[in-house]
Amino acid sequence: MKSRSRIIIVVMGMVAALLVLLFSSPTAPWLLDEENDSIVTAKNIENSEDFFTNCRYGVSVTANELSSVSKLGAGVYLSFLPYPPSEGPANDAEFAHIIHIRQEKGPNGYLSSWYSDPPLDNGFANYISNNPGGKYLLGNEVDRKTQGETYPEIYALAYHDTYHFIKDIDPTAQIAISGLVEVTPMRTQYLDIVWDTYMEVFGTAIPVDIWNMHLYPIPEVVKINGQLKPTSGGVALGTDINLGRLESNQTPSDCTNPYDNIYCFAEHDDMDVFAEQVIRMRQWMKAHGQQNKPLIISEYSVLWPYVNDGDGCFLMDEFGNCFDPDRMSKFVTNSFDYLNNAKSTNLGYPVDNYRLVQQWVWYSAYQDPGATGGSSNLVEPDRVTLTKIGKTFRNYVSAETPYRNLVVDRAISDAVPAQSDDNATAQIGVIFRNNGNLDVQNPFNVTFYSNSGLTAEIGTVRINPEIAGCATASYEATVEWSGLSQGTHKFWVVIDSDDEILESPAFNNPDNIGNGIVVVYSDRLNLPLVTTN
Repeated sequence: MKSRSRIIIVVMGMVAALLVLLFSSPTAPWLLDEENDSIVTAKNIENSEDFFTNCRYGVSVTANELSSVSKLGAGVYLSFLPYPPSEGPANDAEFAHIIHIRQEKGPNGYLSSWYSDPPLDNGFANYISNNPGGKYLLGNEVDRKTQGETYPEIYALAYHDTYHFIKDIDPTAQIAISGLVEVTPMRTQYLDIVWDTYMEVFGTAIPVDIWNMHLYPIPEVVKINGQLKPTSGGVALGTDINLGRLESNQTPSDCTNPYDNIYCFAEHDDMDVFAEQVIRMRQWMKAHGQQNKPLIISEYSVLWPYVNDGDGCFLMDEFGNCFDPDRMSKFVTNSFDYLNNAKSTNLGYPVDNYRLVQQWVWYSAYQDPGATGGSSNLVEPDRVTLTKIGKTFRNYVSAETPYRNLVVDRAISDAVPAQSDDNATAQIGVIFRNNGNLDVQNPFNVTFYSNSGLTAEIGTVRINPEIAGCATASYEATVEWSGLSQGTHKFWVVIDSDDEILESPAFNNPDNIGNGIVVVYSDRLNLPLVTTN
């Protein structure tokens, strides 16, 4: 990203779903004409990578499946590595860096120390400096023994040091907390301990630009001889085992209530259970003053494998059904429908039209069919050809309408001391985002005014950098306002004030306009008169 003087880019941190043409004519009704920045109509996409890159959708890949990112129209991808491949996907999708954090162990168990991959050294510092504005996920399932394996109290310390290491080098970096295995009462207890530890040790709330979750309804405990033992999902380190979601008894009667304490195989693609975890995460965020932050799902799909053994499949759910391509394709559509439409004025992200989730990443492009996640494969074993599930993914994304929408997050007000010549100067600004599904790549103006009629200009800032979509990144523009007398002064600000960017909704929509104040106060201190005998 580029910046000019008096422009500060601060990266902090997804259109109603349209009808999807499943497995039918593979054409995209809306595509972007990059040359004239307008929307044009259908092109054949059967073997094409020329439909627009949609920031709402993501996929996890290895280097072998990198071409699938463009084929799917995914706008974000991750490889569970801290650094991107030397050559990224053809559609220039965003890479999400995963910084692995793990608690150290000694001969007698866990130590109070931790380490990261990459280490917080000069090599990592140079990478951060040379790649400003990156998205960094600090940890991957740190709550799980077979993954990040870090107790919440230690994770709070590791997060602090890693967050500040990155931010001190690049304030525009977007920092996300680790996704936990799932969002259950046991996992929110882990988050509670992280939150409380950070507050106790550092005296402030944990600074998170982007909240992050994984979404898998996996049983955490099983009851054996009256005792609870860890099972598939495992017990989150440092939490109460009694909070765990139970494994089913492989009977359908255990799987009729999506809100009970049991997670069945059959519920792994149940949309009521899916929604429950999203809502629980957003409820936790609101309870901790974090509603006005983006939420991403950096990993989700169906983990149970599908292997056709000639007489059904290797793994059936409690109702005798397999996780076959038809079922998985339906889950792709159902989950995309939900994620595109789930909104709540009580819980959602206000800057993104109260959407609950801003961005989501499918796991994964390819796993061995009998391995964890094998039923969710988007590409065939050749790592290039899309599976039926992959075509469903691609057709859904390509059927969406690309749009941009610049929106004011908040104005930056100021308070300054009065000057004897009534000529005080304040610095005012605005933080704004793009909640469309398409990046803004062309320059535009941000103009500040001293009247609500937007005729008395204070100053204009030219914005040159690319503005990412999905409202996960924020940007800041500032100007100086001089000649101010003592008192209160209101100002107004308009994003894209000259209507240079094709947006939906159009220019003059109120979400492009914000306002703030400057208070010019007396610098004299009046003390009471005290007399003594």
